[in-house]
Amino acid sequence: MSGKRANLRESGQRFRRRIRGQDRAVSPVVATLILILIAVAAAAALYLWLVAWQGNLTAGIGTPSAQYTVTIGGSTSVYPFSSVGVQWFEQNNSNVVISDNQGGTGAGMLAVCQGHIDVGAASSPQTVSGLQSSDGCPVSDDVTITTIAYDAVDIITSQKAGGPGITSMNQTILLGIYLAQSTTVPTGVTYAGLGLVLPAAWPAIGSGALHWNAVPTTAGCGYTTNCTFSSNVNVVNTYERSDTSGTEQTFTSRLLGFTSATTVASSLSSLGFGGCGSDGQLASCGSSGGITATHAENGNPAVISAVASDVNGIGFASDGLARASGSGVNFLAFAGPGQATAIVPSLGSSGSIAHGITGAANPYVGWRPFEFVTLNPPTGEVERFFEFLLDPANNINIASASAEISIYSV
Repeated sequence: MSGKRANLRESGQRFRRRIRGQDRAVSPVVATLILILIAVAAAAALYLWLVAWQGNLTAGIGTPSAQYTVTIGGSTSVYPFSSVGVQWFEQNNSNVVISDNQGGTGAGMLAVCQGHIDVGAASSPQTVSGLQSSDGCPVSDDVTITTIAYDAVDIITSQKAGGPGITSMNQTILLGIYLAQSTTVPTGVTYAGLGLVLPAAWPAIGSGALHWNAVPTTAGCGYTTNCTFSSNVNVVNTYERSDTSGTEQTFTSRLLGFTSATTVASSLSSLGFGGCGSDGQLASCGSSGGITATHAENGNPAVISAVASDVNGIGFASDGLARASGSGVNFLAFAGPGQATAIVPSLGSSGSIAHGITGAANPYVGWRPFEFVTLNPPTGEVERFFEFLLDPANNINIASASAEISIYSV
């Protein structure tokens, strides 16, 4: 019996030894498999993370979010130039959005002086003292005026058949038209007092009785010469701006000829620009309401559209907008004081607008600057945009695209 027990114990011990031996043989395999599984899982996780990161990065490149917004507002004349500049700048600076708005030079100067926008756009010469006294720019700020391009103001009539048939205009006749058709009678202003020599039976100031067949066409004629008359027998309709406008300021000073030497204007002689009253608008030309055109429109595009639709109308607008294809208006040659013949406004470094700026021969007198106004010298994204606009190649190309005059073309 004892021998059997001994054999059983020995058999159990051999079995347990075999089991332990098998455990020792299997453990390294299991461990290796576990390590392989862990490595594969880690690699898969890393791959998925990299794919997600790369996707997010690619999406970010394709649709970047703007980090800064620059706000511009003001002149409707400057807008076509600045809007081209904005479009091209944003294509190369995807982290900057520029909000470019138009509402007239007067509105733009008030908005920038009150800090509502970053940049005010003006289409007539600005002065720091004028911006401080008239528009409320803080005296404590270092108000900065930057010229970005040049433009001109044109006299316009409709291209529709049956119009006055005028191709040119001199200052005497132009001023006589606006005075005769004014819906108000400016106190202290007379034809004789302004030195105007007009055709016989010219209607009185403020009469509203001028017909086109009493108006010389002045085709090919000079400043003091009256030539053939229009065949249109209808009453003349005059157009002006209803908003405070740099275009109108240039019209009153450069084309109507109201300067500091006249009885109706304040002086901006240091800039070569006069004007009617402190804001240069027709309503400021003399007291008691000044000169008031028969029709008033808000912005250059509205004036152009209204004149284009009126065969009896005459008005004024930005050269760049007036010469645009499909504008529907003719822009007239113009003769100012001392000019023997009327001069057509033309572009380019050898054009009559550039000659007006530089004082060269045969100048068009209706030129004016495009200016950006900031409360202080531009910095950051505003400075980057200004540098882009003022780069010679950019400035020339933007001016060409918007039918304006580059600062590098004069």
